[in-house]
Amino acid sequence: MTHAARTVVFLSVLVGALGGCQEPVEGLLDPGDPCRSLKTPCIDEEHSLQCVEEIWVEVSCSEFCGSLAPGVVSEGCHENACECAPPEGGCIPQESYCEDSESLVGCTKSWTWSTYACEEVCAELSPQSNSEGCAPANDEIDTDHCLCTIEGTECTEGAPSFCTDGIALVECTDGIWAYTDCVDKCGIDTAECQPNAPSGARCEC
Repeated sequence: MTHAARTVVFLSVLVGALGGCQEPVEGLLDPGDPCRSLKTPCIDEEHSLQCVEEIWVEVSCSEFCGSLAPGVVSEGCHENACECAPPEGGCIPQESYCEDSESLVGCTKSWTWSTYACEEVCAELSPQSNSEGCAPANDEIDTDHCLCTIEGTECTEGAPSFCTDGIALVECTDGIWAYTDCVDKCGIDTAECQPNAPSGARCEC
């Protein structure tokens, strides 16, 4: 599968603290005018306005895109944002795809691809987790990703139980994290895991 570089829209980074976000005030859209907005309206095909410390500042899309990473170029200002394209062979940050069942190729902050072993990714989590491999995008997560689980990993006796996915109870049993499917335990489809029960998380049948 070929993963071609694509164009992405980046909203200008807001600098300074705002007391709230509002729509741009009509008639006050020139550099130096006061502002309280997250929008970055286009001035022309290569420049936009950015609200910096409550003052509109003219931003060059070429300079903005070039500051993101080496080789990132501007494709102009469109629909109130500077559009930036990755360098040749590069990518858009947060893009990812499964190279194989245990490896994830992800786009770094420098707009370049890097390969990660899901086993190492999961091991770096807290608590340390085991890998269940690389999974494709789905309705909840729109990019390929590593699946991790703490089931079967060590835990400290007395560690509080908790719920996951709304139906699974996770308990520390004999020093090992163990999962219990509440639907299977209760034998009814409406069973749920109750995280705030007085005695700790438990299956609600």
